[in-house]
Amino acid sequence: PLALSGLLAGAAGGFQVQDNPLRAQHLSGSVRADGLQVDGVIGEGPVISISGKTADAVNVEKAGLTTTLVLRPYDNEDQVRMEVKGPAVIRFVFFQTEEKYDVFAIGDKSYSGSERPPPHFVPEGRRAVLTWTSDESTTDEGWEFT
Repeated sequence: PLALSGLLAGAAGGFQVQDNPLRAQHLSGSVRADGLQVDGVIGEGPVISISGKTADAVNVEKAGLTTTLVLRPYDNEDQVRMEVKGPAVIRFVFFQTEEKYDVFAIGDKSYSGSERPPPHFVPEGRRAVLTWTSDESTTDEGWEFT
């Protein structure tokens, strides 16, 4: 958790939090009525970074506190590295890749085919590294997770 000083500004009847479109922000604490002092901490939700040869193909959608990453359909020879900073739960809502050849990995566990990877919890202060690679031939429908 980060101290709130510098992140909050007093406003009539409340406060403002600096915004980052890929970071869910949650306030724990209180603001005095005069808005001059803040007690509490701010906890960051998942922070996601994407890199790699075909990182620009991944569609990032934000709705409220949920960030969804989508690669549907995907291409041959994709290479993407994603890093998720916790706290977060990675849940696949769709998964269909070429079995054995187009592989999504979370840490040291690899997934391909039609069976969705199980939910993966990323504790606060930890990072999960996700990689996506596809070979040079056949593709399938892709993947989507929140």
